[in-house]
Parts: sequence; C-alpha cells; structure tokens
Amino acid sequence: WPLTYPESFPAHAPGAELGLVNGGNFETRPVVTVTGPVTGPSLVNTATGQAVSWASLTLGATDVLTADFGVQQGYLNGSYRPADPSSWWWVLPPGQTVVALQAASNPGARITAVWQDAYI
Repeated sequence: WPLTYPESFPAHAPGAELGLVNGGNFETRPVVTVTGPVTGPSLVNTATGQAVSWASLTLGATDVLTADFGVQQGYLNGSYRPADPSSWWWVLPPGQTVVALQAASNPGARITAVWQDAYI
C-alpha cells in the first residue's frame, strides 16, 4: 500500500479514521493532530475502544489540537489543554491499529499522526 505517514483523510460522519502501522515488536505512542472545525473531539483506538476526549472543546477552522500520547497531554494551538478525566491514553501495539476521530459535530476536521516503530 503506497502511503507515506503521516497520512491524513478528510473527516466524514461519524469521524475520520487512520490506519496506523507500528512496524516494530513493542508498543509505541503516537502524536495525533486534529485540525478543525470540530466540536467535542475524541480519538478512539477502535481495537480496544479506549478514547481520549475533549467533550467541551470546539475547534475553529484554523485551530489545531495536538494529542501527545507519550506524555499524555493535549495542546490547543500550542497551549496546554487537559483531556477529559474519563480519557484513556492508549498505545499502538505492533501491527496495524485503526484510530477514529469521533465528535459531537465534525463538519470537515482532519487528523494526522506521527510515531516511531518501537523495538525491544
């Protein structure tokens, strides 16, 4: 499949999806970027159902939310923005993981992701 990561896809209801492949043999933690407009974004690992969400957050067309799974923190336009307390920061196991952007309103948001394959 001739794609180069980070790859982004336009969002469609119920949300955008990315197929992320960790080519290593150990779990790794991505950095996922959400570019608005979107209301109530949630980044879901579809294999486990684990999600990191910002239910009360609304991003305009030029706003960017960056979720750094390595440090388990979110940043809105570069400023710290905590995730909802019920969030579960997930990892990318070896192999493919599908990540979905789900939201209360998603009129054209997009997601991208970067990571490093991990080995032990």
